[in-house]
Amino acid sequence: MKFRKIEIKTKNKEEENPVPIISDAAIASVGVGEGKLIPLLIIDTSKRPDINALIKMHKEIPSGDADSSWGHINKKTKNSITLILDFKRPAQLVVCLEFDIIKQGIIVDFILNSKALYLQPGTKNQRLCDTIDEERIVIEIPHTGFEQNWDKLWEKNLIKDLKKRGLSKKEVIPAVKKLIENHRLLSKKHYINSI
Repeated sequence: MKFRKIEIKTKNKEEENPVPIISDAAIASVGVGEGKLIPLLIIDTSKRPDINALIKMHKEIPSGDADSSWGHINKKTKNSITLILDFKRPAQLVVCLEFDIIKQGIIVDFILNSKALYLQPGTKNQRLCDTIDEERIVIEIPHTGFEQNWDKLWEKNLIKDLKKRGLSKKEVIPAVKKLIENHRLLSKKHYINSI
């Protein structure tokens, strides 16, 4: 799969490097995403105080503006995909989130299906259950056309991984199709119905 080259203007090296993902979860709430589960990423902002400031600003300003694109910034491996968030307001900054396709592909697929994600700053080993009252922002991730490429990319990587684990050629394709189908049933379900 080939990606087209795009240029994202960053202010410093920190913006060019992926922000480490500490943990992930999902939240469903009335008034956000029609009651569907939306993935939440707790990220390590110890080297990115600008992200903390952005999230605090969102408390004062009800909505912001960010462009999103999917790409491949790690030249050393083809087993990852990066979500690039280019915030325009209330502050201008770039946040890169890198996902291992095998280990975190479910999260990527969840983001693509919900067309949104929650971003929450955190520190090492924090989980949502420990930080439920912390500040976070929801970011809309509109469809860009990457979704069709993602289906092929995810399936190809899962097939390769399951073959390495010992599944036969005959078993692997139905197993991958079933895994993706079951995940998507869960991610498209409405958990909260508003009255």
